[in-house]
Amino acid sequence: MKNIQVKINFLCMLFLIQVSLVAQNTINVFPNPFQEKATVSFLVKNEGYTQINTFNIDGKTNLSVGKYMLEGENSFQIILPKGIYLIKINGNGFSYSSKVISQIEDQIKPEIEFIGITNSQINSSEKTSMVNSDSNLPTVTTNSVTQIFGNSAMCGGIVSGTNGSITMEGVCWSTSVNPTITSCLSKTNDGVGIGLFLSSITGLSSNYTYYVKAYATNSFGTAYGNQLSFTTTGISQIPSITTIPASAITNNTVLLSGVLTSNGLSPMSSMGFCWSTKENPTITSGSSVQVQPNNEAITYTLTGLQEGTKYYVTTYATNSYGTAYGYQTSFTTESRPTVVTNAVTSVLFSGAVCGGNVTSAGSQPVTAYGVCWSVNVNPTIALSTKTIDGSGLSGVYTSSLSGLNKSTTYYVRSYATNSWGTAYGNQISFITPNPGPNITDIDGNIYNTVIIGNQTWMMQDLKVTHYRNGDVIPSGISNNAWISLNTGAYQNALNYYAGGSKSYFINLYNWYAVVDTRNLCPSGWHIPSDTEWTTLANNLGGVAVAGKKLKESGSSHWDQTLGSVIATNESGFTALPGCIRDGANGTVSGANREVDYWASTQSINYTKSADTWSMKWSDDNLSNSIYFMTSGLSVRCLMDNIISTPLTAIVSTNSIYTHNGIGNATVKASGGSSSYTYSWYIKDIVRGRNPLLSTLLSTINTTSASYSFTISLTGTLIVDCVVKDNVTGLTAENCQYITSK
Repeated sequence: MKNIQVKINFLCMLFLIQVSLVAQNTINVFPNPFQEKATVSFLVKNEGYTQINTFNIDGKTNLSVGKYMLEGENSFQIILPKGIYLIKINGNGFSYSSKVISQIEDQIKPEIEFIGITNSQINSSEKTSMVNSDSNLPTVTTNSVTQIFGNSAMCGGIVSGTNGSITMEGVCWSTSVNPTITSCLSKTNDGVGIGLFLSSITGLSSNYTYYVKAYATNSFGTAYGNQLSFTTTGISQIPSITTIPASAITNNTVLLSGVLTSNGLSPMSSMGFCWSTKENPTITSGSSVQVQPNNEAITYTLTGLQEGTKYYVTTYATNSYGTAYGYQTSFTTESRPTVVTNAVTSVLFSGAVCGGNVTSAGSQPVTAYGVCWSVNVNPTIALSTKTIDGSGLSGVYTSSLSGLNKSTTYYVRSYATNSWGTAYGNQISFITPNPGPNITDIDGNIYNTVIIGNQTWMMQDLKVTHYRNGDVIPSGISNNAWISLNTGAYQNALNYYAGGSKSYFINLYNWYAVVDTRNLCPSGWHIPSDTEWTTLANNLGGVAVAGKKLKESGSSHWDQTLGSVIATNESGFTALPGCIRDGANGTVSGANREVDYWASTQSINYTKSADTWSMKWSDDNLSNSIYFMTSGLSVRCLMDNIISTPLTAIVSTNSIYTHNGIGNATVKASGGSSSYTYSWYIKDIVRGRNPLLSTLLSTINTTSASYSFTISLTGTLIVDCVVKDNVTGLTAENCQYITSK
């Protein structure tokens, strides 16, 4: 019943409109009714934007076209599906309506084609505005612009006839014709729904001409009302203020400036700046500060900013009519470089290799980069313990640390500096190895040693060709003979690398030589058991990571191609890749990707096999396995654990001092590992017993449990001796008062 009433009202309205238009003779539709297309002619009274809409008998919009038209006679041809329609034309100062009847039987799409308008009358951008709209779009009419001031005006619109819910409506404006919600200077969002809405247009400039259109959006798209134009006056109710681009930008501060150009129609109550990391900051949506003006100018130094960050800033001024904002400007704070600390490798008693990766130079070129280190956390470039490895780089660099102390924990950070400051990478800690005494084998080969936990290991693989008692270890054995041996033997093999330029020879021993009672290792040393290898792994954090800490770092010997891992050698063990003489066929194979060490432990499950410990190029592990006893593998020696009593020292005088103050003293060590360093000092009673304030007379390394020395002194002094165990690092001290005569 309601639909019937709507159609009756629609037909009555068409009749009244038709009677009125005949009298006015301002719009003509011919032919009407039409079977192909109709020509609609009308008079454009004033140049400007013209909106053409057609409505069906249900009151729904099925065609909506907007066009900027010149003054004078205009016409277009229209095609519509069969039915009765109302054509409504709204322009700048005129509005026409007419009934039109289509008798087209085919299912066609509504179309409008403008005629009688030449290219000289319409530019290309205006032509693109002639777009047919979906019949499901809302119908929008732009209301008159009122309350026009220097920087504001009032407008609005009417929304009707839509098949979808309105999701947004308002007005959009620009200083160019035909503004849209995507091309306009700005727009309002005044709610949702059918009917009248009011819009407040703000942020305008005085004495400018603006073009405005109402719009409404539903799920099918956005429809626009007729375009209106207006010109702002030279007088504004609210103040007018200009934002000056930021200056004196640093990594955390900036100087903001602005100028008040008009107070508006009432005295100013406040003015200042708004800023944010998001666009369009206001006094409610961003941070703000009120500033006292100096002859209409305001400045403010903003502090506490994040470096390398983009900020948006605008000025504001408030009077009793409201708050005005200046145009938005933006700036980006300066920034220091960004750097990451690389892993520490090649850790030795007094040096290590580290480096960094400058991932960003910041806002200015890098002037220096390197690493800094200390025994305290968070080292900085204020320390002398740093490297300067270059400048101007963005990328990876390598640094060499030197002058380190043995058995010491260090903290290292990469750094990079530009004109805005120094940035530091993540902190990494490492421990330098603890050296033990040098050892000589039966053949005169000298080995460095390192203390790892409570164990002392050789730092090189065994190279001996004789047993400890001097007997020759057999070698030069054929493959067939090798695999049949049940006595000790070795093979001197070439471990090749990269075509031989870095190749070296190593000795591969069968397991029978390992357990021979004549002993491979020097006196006081032995081949480690499975248990002792496990202790080594546990001292380094477990078998899953011990291999990485035991292998020599870098690419001098270990393969650094596909699948390789970064070894650190932070233990000082310095394992090099080795070879294997196969226990089943006697051939030598493998190079620069693996090393296998014998343990003195026989396999539990296999009578002709023994336990081994291996490290590979491709992982961090220290792995336990078994090999045939006839296999030839590398050997490392471990110091015997002979320390049974604490280390003590006793100093005694051997003679009464004569008038010239010359006499002897003896120091005796008790306990320890039979390798000592004796250091003795002379100091007077006034200075006390602090060795740092004493005079060092001599230092000597010896395996003797006692040592006598001659001293010459005058007065009542102290002879002080410090004994150090070279293996464990333990020390003991003893003093004697001596009076010369």
